[in-house]
Amino acid sequence: MSGNKFYICGFCYEEYVPTRRGAQKYCSDTCRSKAYHHRKKAQHQEQTEKSPTSFEDITPQKEQQVAVEKMSFAGVGNAAAGQVLADGVKTFLTKKENRPATKKDINTMVSKIKGRYHLITNMSPKPNGQRPYYDMERKEVVYRWTK
Repeated sequence: MSGNKFYICGFCYEEYVPTRRGAQKYCSDTCRSKAYHHRKKAQHQEQTEKSPTSFEDITPQKEQQVAVEKMSFAGVGNAAAGQVLADGVKTFLTKKENRPATKKDINTMVSKIKGRYHLITNMSPKPNGQRPYYDMERKEVVYRWTK
């Protein structure tokens, strides 16, 4: 056992052989918990020494009156102008395809989807000029004349 290095416990100052080198400061769990309690007790005593013990030592602070903002026409006008300016800048900087859909946009999409015939773009037209459409009611491909 000549190769073992002895450490000194941080609480009881006795020599011990560590099981986890470098991570272990105390010889046992008991010493570790006692050291923790002594540290906390010392911190608590320092805090109580710093804080005043009697109420006469405490000087009463003057209560600060908080200024309450009142509504005014100028303030409302400034807020409205700022809101309009912010919305204008936001719509100006946002691309059209990234803007939120309006009711009109949704209604046009619904009317296109509800249509009976949908053009099939990945099929070639017939030699006589008829283009392929998908019939939503009959669920089949139909060739129709284009307008």
